[in-house]
Amino acid sequence: MPALNELRRNPGGEALNAYMHALARQPNPLGLLGAIYIIEGTGQRIIPALLPLLQQLDLPAQPFRFLVYHGDNDVSHLARWLNAVEMAIELSPGCEQQIIDVARATAELYVLQMEHVL
Repeated sequence: MPALNELRRNPGGEALNAYMHALARQPNPLGLLGAIYIIEGTGQRIIPALLPLLQQLDLPAQPFRFLVYHGDNDVSHLARWLNAVEMAIELSPGCEQQIIDVARATAELYVLQMEHVL
């Protein structure tokens, strides 16, 4: 494991962070619903497979609290997301394409982030 002074920021993570903040600053940031789908959906699919493997590392439970929480709650988060999408479409007809475009861009940035991890 690198020393603290050797850690570098992940360019993919930085790009994703900047993108999300730019979207949030828009007057009508309904596209963020697309990003939320990618983030919550990825957690829902990866955590159940990844968490048991990580827990075999014989580490205290504390480092895994975030993953356990998301593993237990992402299904309900996605149900609330779907409700939010339905409300967004009702209040802003035609926003579906914006949501899809942001989901696609977020997924691409997730891939970029993982490329820098590997």
